[in-house]
Amino acid sequence: MRKREILVRMTRKASLLLVGFIFFSANALTQFDDFSQKIRLADEIKSTNFTKFSELLEELQKSSAQLTPEQQEYVSFLSGYQLVYSRELKADGITKLTELANSAKSEIVRFRSTALIINMFVISRNYGAAFSYLETFNQLVDEISDPDTKSLGLGIMSLLFNQNNTFDVGLFYAEELINSAQSSRYLCFGMQFKLEAAHRMKNYLEFEQSYQKGLDTCADAKQPIYKNLIRSYRIEQLIETAPSEALNLLDQAHDEVEQTSYSVLITLYKALYSDAYFRMGKNKAALQVGLPAVEKTPADEVNYAVLILYSTLYQVYKANHDYQTALEYFETYVAKQKAFDDEKTAGLLAYNMAKAEVEVKNQRIALLNKDNELLYLQKSVYQQEVRQTRVLLAVLVVVLSIAVFLAYRGIVGRQRFKKIAEFDQLTGISNRYHFNNQAAVALEYCEKNAKPVAAVLF
Repeated sequence: MRKREILVRMTRKASLLLVGFIFFSANALTQFDDFSQKIRLADEIKSTNFTKFSELLEELQKSSAQLTPEQQEYVSFLSGYQLVYSRELKADGITKLTELANSAKSEIVRFRSTALIINMFVISRNYGAAFSYLETFNQLVDEISDPDTKSLGLGIMSLLFNQNNTFDVGLFYAEELINSAQSSRYLCFGMQFKLEAAHRMKNYLEFEQSYQKGLDTCADAKQPIYKNLIRSYRIEQLIETAPSEALNLLDQAHDEVEQTSYSVLITLYKALYSDAYFRMGKNKAALQVGLPAVEKTPADEVNYAVLILYSTLYQVYKANHDYQTALEYFETYVAKQKAFDDEKTAGLLAYNMAKAEVEVKNQRIALLNKDNELLYLQKSVYQQEVRQTRVLLAVLVVVLSIAVFLAYRGIVGRQRFKKIAEFDQLTGISNRYHFNNQAAVALEYCEKNAKPVAAVLF
């Protein structure tokens, strides 16, 4: 039970950035009336002021008859969002969003509904269902026309794969986002995802080439969380080789990090502070930073920052020869590391299974295409044979017609020539040749049958 709570808590924390990333595109609505403004405001505050969001949504639902079809679809999407974040009605929310993802006329509503479905499945650790939507989501990203929404889709894909330690795929989508982003905000997101993937894969050359650009881009976009996430990767690297330089960077970023009020980022920097002090041999300072951070961190929270924190405290107490306390922190660290690894393994397994299913599906489609191609070729051969048979029959009919015509003309010609040869054209009387032939026939008949013969000669 304890392990399950840790996993759920960890997944929820890991998904906070994803939820925050799925924000409303101002270009999606026509800003011409009060309803559009209310819809836009409701979407903007849904993850920061859920009570006010619910009040606005209720007002919009009561005015549904006065909304345009496009506005009604957005209100349906917001209603689905409200349902999925209600524990009792989450299943109804998933059903509603699935209907919108399949049938909404607005491509942005279809896209955002699918994105939210994926996010909810990630939060509930149903990675198999989440990754089953990836092929559809990829197609929506390719089809989407709004540049900001397209950038949003690429960012979600990169973030999702980075969270599941599939950093090579996350890097691919991050670069796609960087190449297509038309705003500094999205360019900042892409740079952070890219640098995270490069850092985790230990591709330090790629990291060095993009590090300063990433910091500058996020500073211009006024995104301190993403800026300091990028900086944390450099600090992690420096802790290994030059902890004093890492400490200088931590000092430079301290105030800005605290002002973000983003607990995960603050905990990460406290953990890095503690680790840097320990590497410099300042065990007391490491404990002074690390212990308060542990106290403020929920016991069931698991992420990179927590792992660094517990690992450092274990090593500090071990160096201080407090083996009992060191053992306690070590056991907690091992439990959290296992939970963390199990979560990533589950996500990676779900991704590979979904990928295998897609490959099998594609192979089946390829086989069906080959079968269809063979059937098409067979049909073409059959049609060719039919055409050849028809041509042959047509030739035979023509030849037969010519033969009949020639035969007819021959018979008619012989009859005509025979008449000319046997009868006088003027009187119609048989000529001597015909008369002699007819007489010979008559005489032969009478002779055989003992008939009398009479002849009259003129």
